[in-house]
Amino acid sequence: MNPYPQKPSDTLNPNLVDWVIFDIGNLLFRIDHTHAWEQTIRHTTLPLDEAMRRFQSYGAVVDALIGKIDDDTFFKSFADLIDFTAPADLLASFWNPVYQPFPDRLELLEKVLKSFNTGLLSNITSFHSRYLEQRYPLLRKIPVRIYSWETGFVKPRPEIFEAAIRLCQSPPERILFVDDHPGHTEAASELGFQILRVSPDDSLPSLLSCLIQTE
Repeated sequence: MNPYPQKPSDTLNPNLVDWVIFDIGNLLFRIDHTHAWEQTIRHTTLPLDEAMRRFQSYGAVVDALIGKIDDDTFFKSFADLIDFTAPADLLASFWNPVYQPFPDRLELLEKVLKSFNTGLLSNITSFHSRYLEQRYPLLRKIPVRIYSWETGFVKPRPEIFEAAIRLCQSPPERILFVDDHPGHTEAASELGFQILRVSPDDSLPSLLSCLIQTE
C-alpha cells in the first residue's frame, strides 16, 4: 500500500479553500541528523551506536516538543546523557541545522502566501522554530504559526488541530492541511480538514499547481 496517497491537483478547488496550512519537518524542510551526529560524536567518549541508543530513548525530546522544558535545560540534559565533553551551547549549534530546506517548496510557500491565508502547523521544539524563523525570514511572514511547543500538544492529538481552527477563524472544511505523515493527515481529516499527503520525494509545486496557476 502506498503510504502517501495523494489528492491530484485538479481535484483541489481553490474556491473552496480559505487557508492552506503546511507542516514543516520533511515537508518544507528535510530533517537529517547525519551531520549533527558526525559533529557530536567528536566530543563524547561514547561510540555512535550507544549515543544514538540513549538519544532514542530520551524522554526529554517529547518534553521539548510540548514545551515542558526550556532550551537550556534540554541541551544540558542531552549533554549529560551522552557524556558530551564540550559546552552544551556547542551541542545546540550542532543540532539546530538538522532542518535543511526544500528550495522549490519554499518558493511555493511564498507564492501561496500571496494568494491564500497561510499557516504552519508543526511538531517542533522552541529552539528549532526560532532557528528556522531567524534563518528563513519568509517563515516570519506566515500569519498563523502553530507550534507544538507553544500549544502543549503534538500531532496527531486533536487539540493542536483545534488550535488551528480557532486561530484561522475558519471551518475546517475550508482549510487545506498539507503534511508528509499519514497519521497526521488522517487526524486532520477526521476533524473535517481538507488534506494533502506528500512524500519528501514528491513535487509539491506540481501537486498544488491549481492554487497558484492564476498567479
